[in-house]
Amino acid sequence: MKKTRFNFYFPILYYFGEFLVIFLSTHIMLAYTFTKWTYVNNLFIAFWFLISIALKSHVVGRDIKKWNLIKSTLKSLFLFSGFVSILNLLFYRMEFYLLTIIIAAALFYFLMLLYKLTVDTILEKYRATGGNILKCLIIGNNDHGSDLFNEILKFPELGYRANGVYSYNKKNKPNSVPYLGSFKDLSDDQISQFDRIFFSNKISLKSQENIILKADKLNIKVSYVPDLVFYDFKNFFISKISTVPYISINKLPLDNIFNLYAKRSFDIVFSFLVITLILSWLTPIIGIIVKLSSKGPVFFIQKREGYRGKIFECIKFRTMVPNSMSDTKMADDNDERLTKFGKF
Repeated sequence: MKKTRFNFYFPILYYFGEFLVIFLSTHIMLAYTFTKWTYVNNLFIAFWFLISIALKSHVVGRDIKKWNLIKSTLKSLFLFSGFVSILNLLFYRMEFYLLTIIIAAALFYFLMLLYKLTVDTILEKYRATGGNILKCLIIGNNDHGSDLFNEILKFPELGYRANGVYSYNKKNKPNSVPYLGSFKDLSDDQISQFDRIFFSNKISLKSQENIILKADKLNIKVSYVPDLVFYDFKNFFISKISTVPYISINKLPLDNIFNLYAKRSFDIVFSFLVITLILSWLTPIIGIIVKLSSKGPVFFIQKREGYRGKIFECIKFRTMVPNSMSDTKMADDNDERLTKFGKF
């Protein structure tokens, strides 16, 4: 893809805008709490930019819906908040009133969401008026080519532009969209004027191969329009097994690496808080009650099926007298094996 001034300057301007947002929200909170700027504020800002750059926040998709943009932004904010909380808990131990934390988070979240939505809206207006556009070469004088051309005309804010469709080598004209001729008649100089090539998978495999080779030679991104059902309702993800490509129709929440790490971070933080704040004093109390209510160990260990069918040992407080059927027979409220504490 050709590098443009927009590709060079936009990331710089975008991250400068993010800096202004976090700088402004930090100063508002410092004024609200009557505190001064310290090196900790510098660390938090640097940490935010590490997350933002790692997640490539400046890459705003051309076809991203506003709600999806809000969700992706909230994910970044939650990840940042979680790590800041962990760092503060482990190293700084700064204490704040709950109301102060809520106000600070709400202010930062609101300003960052407002900034992201504003940038997305400005980009849409900029692309609709002819800025940051991608000139598209559409190959396929069939319903694929016609549908893609009509969608490009329908949504100019996405920044795609096309004057019509090409066939690969035939001269028959489509009925509903402008026909521009044969792809094979185009010179390399003419093709190199385009930023993106789209072709229909209904054309012959040999033609598809030639288009890809030509795109590789000219360093142009190439994509093909598949003949799939339900494409209005699903996202598609292309993968390969060795040299064989396949299309995944759906994507599970934990397939997203961000979701996976966010969930894992939450599990660790929440478990740590429960263990230190609740179980640290509740476990000895329940253990004493279990020992006083009946003879036997405090804990009962049972095998359970976990993630991807992996068997693990689940440790529970014992609520029944030791017996040989604990792993095979389910207990009910009137089970004779229950201890007094277990019935309670």
